[in-house]
Amino acid sequence: MSIHANAGSGGMLDRYLEIEALARQMLGEARAANWNGVALRQQAIRSLADRLQAELERSPLSHDQRRERLVIARRLLRMDADIRRLASPGCQTLDALFGRVEHRVDAASQKRAERP
Repeated sequence: MSIHANAGSGGMLDRYLEIEALARQMLGEARAANWNGVALRQQAIRSLADRLQAELERSPLSHDQRRERLVIARRLLRMDADIRRLASPGCQTLDALFGRVEHRVDAASQKRAERP
């Protein structure tokens, strides 16, 4: 029996797959630097997620469905991370800079601690 066949009324896992498809479109929009398109997809995802949450409160997922949801969620998280990197490329530069500053501070603190 397919997990999707046992998804309950309307197929809750299908909603997760719809969210995933929208997230994939959103990633494409981010790659094209179309931030209005990203915002539109984000709103559509939020609407689907709200409907899905209401469905889950009425009819929880089975063990197999939860496992499949986890697989989908991992893919969503990877796409989300990619979108965030595209939206904020300066953050990577700042992270690298702060990493170097912290390393220098730690090295200086260690040298002071080693002095007699």
